[in-house]
Amino acid sequence: MKLFRQIIDSAERVALFAVIGAMAVIAGWLAWHGSSRLGAEFLFTDPRAAGTAGGIGPILINTFIIVGLGAAIASALGLAAAIMVVALEDRWRKLTEITELLCEVGLAMPRLLWGLVGSVVFGGVFGFGFSAACGIATLALALAPIAMTSLTPGLRVAYAEAAETGRALGLSETSLWGRFVLPCCVRTLATAMLMTVGRGAGDAAALYLTAGAVLRLIGSPTDSGATLAVYIYQTATSVAGGFDQALSAALVLFVLTLLLQAPALWALRSEEEHS
Repeated sequence: MKLFRQIIDSAERVALFAVIGAMAVIAGWLAWHGSSRLGAEFLFTDPRAAGTAGGIGPILINTFIIVGLGAAIASALGLAAAIMVVALEDRWRKLTEITELLCEVGLAMPRLLWGLVGSVVFGGVFGFGFSAACGIATLALALAPIAMTSLTPGLRVAYAEAAETGRALGLSETSLWGRFVLPCCVRTLATAMLMTVGRGAGDAAALYLTAGAVLRLIGSPTDSGATLAVYIYQTATSVAGGFDQALSAALVLFVLTLLLQAPALWALRSEEEHS
């Protein structure tokens, strides 16, 4: 048994070092090839020549708007689903099991399929068409399972610790959640939000089919506009001479994702060590 445990520990270390090494190679390659164009002009000016020149200013703003709103809605949906699962799992076990199963299906569902579903449902049935609103709605549904999965374990622990005390004080279920459970999970909520935004920022397939790939600043929910991930895909694959520009944009996306995901992963690691 001891030998088996040592083998498992060694395999975990090798896997960890392999992932870190791969990330370091990717970061170094992007920095080497993509940093030459970085600067204030690249970050704040409009794209020109179908994205092969100029900057990514409007694209960055589109990303903050579409991904930010999509992640906020997804976090609210994920929080509501997580609360339902934790609060009702003793009384409505079948319902909570179905909810968790749907969440697992959503996590496994390819982003391309999310884009197709979003374009049909929100773009066609609801009449949003190719627009920021369609992209936000689709992204919210695609990210909600991630938010729920991130929130459920922390809420379950906090609820188990607070339930007995709260009920002894005669608190209702609503007061129990509002006064005890949710205040104890502020860091969990912030971590889930950061992870959701980080995942959404790199989503190209779902947004390409819903929000579109127009290289302009969106001025209303009905406007079509590209996010940074869509811009990178479009410029690298469909525009002649755009690969170098895409590499610089990819470096920006990599840094943004790292800044969003690193605090979230660190917080999760700290919670695991203290639990």
